Amino acid sequence: MVDFIQKEAMIDQENKIGTTWCWVYDDKILLGFVSLAMFSMDKKTMPSEKREKYPYSTIPSLLIGQLATNEEYECNGIGKSMIQFALNEAYKYSQQIGCRTVALHPLPNAIDWYLKKHHSN
Repeated sequence: MVDFIQKEAMIDQENKIGTTWCWVYDDKILLGFVSLAMFSMDKKTMPSEKREKYPYSTIPSLLIGQLATNEEYECNGIGKSMIQFALNEAYKYSQQIGCRTVALHPLPNAIDWYLKKHHSN
């Protein structure tokens, strides 16, 4: 988690690739972070009944690129708070500039967490 913040997040932000938001406790403990970037989803990957709504071959999306919670603070709602933040940003972008979906590239061992915690939201 710290390696990503120190080595990649700032470079991505400087290069306008993505932005990372950090959740910090007491100005010294990194609780977690989420990185967001713009993304374009291929319309062919969507269910056919939803494809008809979009006249273009790609759909503007928000990408949750990286998300991590400090192991010592897991199961305290921090991950859920970060996902809610990302969804709120996607909604804001949908109103301002166009964003129709949220995309996610989870690590294989995190897929179950996303499905259990956020699939119904």
